[in-house]
Amino acid sequence: MSLGLALPRRAVLLLVALLALFSVLAAAAPDAGATTADVVENDIATPGDAAAAEVAAAAVAVADNLDDEDGHAEAAVVTGDADNEEDDAVAGADDDAIAAVDADNEDAAAGVAEVVNRMVSLDDGNFESLTQAYTGSTTGDWFVIFYADWCPYCLNVMPTLEELSHNHFGEVNFGRLDISASPDTKARFNVTSVPALIHLHKGQYYRFMGQRNVASISHFITGGFEEFEGTPVPPPLPLSVRLHRVYQTFVSDLKASLDQHRAVTVSFLMLGVLAGMAAGVAASQSLAPPPTCPSVDACRLRIAAATASASRNKPRATATPAGPKQD
Repeated sequence: MSLGLALPRRAVLLLVALLALFSVLAAAAPDAGATTADVVENDIATPGDAAAAEVAAAAVAVADNLDDEDGHAEAAVVTGDADNEEDDAVAGADDDAIAAVDADNEDAAAGVAEVVNRMVSLDDGNFESLTQAYTGSTTGDWFVIFYADWCPYCLNVMPTLEELSHNHFGEVNFGRLDISASPDTKARFNVTSVPALIHLHKGQYYRFMGQRNVASISHFITGGFEEFEGTPVPPPLPLSVRLHRVYQTFVSDLKASLDQHRAVTVSFLMLGVLAGMAAGVAASQSLAPPPTCPSVDACRLRIAAATASASRNKPRATATPAGPKQD
């Protein structure tokens, strides 16, 4: 825009300079009888010509100043365009960096989702069958966390174990056991506080007591546990002990229910007693012995009556008429 406006201004100034020159020449012109050649020969010596030259020089200087300003303006426009291009390049690089970070975050999120699946949920029912802790055979080493949902330290260390289960997949098995739902295994390993981290290796178990970070636990499960003395894994609890624990749990729950909801608990107990009595009566009737005869004559009469009843209820056979005899 500045270059487009500068060209008309320069033309106007040159036109003004020319008009001024012609006016000066006209004022300094000789008499009417003088020829053009005389004017040309004497134009430098005339005072009017000097003034015209000064006017023309001033006009040229103004035009040059305008050219310089236009040049500076064009240079500023070019510089501004270069700055804009540089800003665009920087913005593009920032966008690429942000996209790369987003891609890394997505990959990390996918990795975490995969890590979660490496942990095996254990309980009283499947602990021995999966880990084979007592025999120390086939399934290999296990690193188990005994935790509780109400324990914040357990929740803090769980992501670390999930990452380790992913890093050492195929080398060490990782499991988690909720002590609230698995009291037998908790008592078997004498777990008194959580989180309890236990490494199972060939019929021995080792308690991890170090810093709960990736480096420390990784060193422990890959051979560091051998620096400590192991404890033989106790055998699974016998059936009598487990039944006794079930009985104790039932009694404690019943007492708690009676203390909080006495009427509802008594009603359910009465319904249970009545249902048990009805089931007992039905079972006794189904298992009752067959009826007996008080004497031989009574048995004969019963047999005769049963035979007569069967003969009466038996359908009679209808005779089919024979066709004509053929020779």
